[in-house]
Amino acid sequence: SASVLLTDLYVKGVMGPGPMLSGLLVNAGVGLLVLFRVNQKRRENFAIAGLLLFSGIAMGCLWGLVLGQVL
Repeated sequence: SASVLLTDLYVKGVMGPGPMLSGLLVNAGVGLLVLFRVNQKRRENFAIAGLLLFSGIAMGCLWGLVLGQVL
């Protein structure tokens, strides 16, 4: 549902493409819940979650810079 909300906010002009892209990349939905439930290696789980967070923030910032928008 978060993806639908982010897309709706983008379509209505409330947020730009950078934040939308960042939110969509970071949002893993219930996938992270399943990961933490099934995989018992906590360090690996947090590394994956951190990678998702970092990639989402980096891509959102990069997209904002490419379009010349202030973040």
